[in-house]
Amino acid sequence: FLAHPRIGPVVVAIHADDSALFRSAAGANADRVITVTGGASRQDSVRLGLLALRGHAPSQVLVHDAVRPFVDAELIDRTIAAIGERQGALPALPVADTLKLESAAGMIGETVSRNGLHAAQTPQGFPFWPILAAHEKAHRL
Repeated sequence: FLAHPRIGPVVVAIHADDSALFRSAAGANADRVITVTGGASRQDSVRLGLLALRGHAPSQVLVHDAVRPFVDAELIDRTIAAIGERQGALPALPVADTLKLESAAGMIGETVSRNGLHAAQTPQGFPFWPILAAHEKAHRL
């Protein structure tokens, strides 16, 4: 993300106890990243990250899970291009695995059709102000 020409500030949500570990792992890039202490849930961590970007006022934002570290520039470009004025973009892959539905007895039951099923990926892209407003509204509920 830091090397991509269309990416501005990068915010990383980390556990409060992991600040020194993050700085060490990020090395020279640590000063190029805004860190926030994450919340109790992914949703709250995303909200806190978005709040850290308010002063930068980006028109669009990407939300990415660090568990998928090898995102290529092409996926970032396609995601950014798919963001609408009031709509987000979600990269997804058709489900290839066989899916099974658990029975009430806790046993493997029927096979679920994969037709029309996709696995959500990241980064997910959004217009900045609407996604921030949605997270703030959800936080107040």
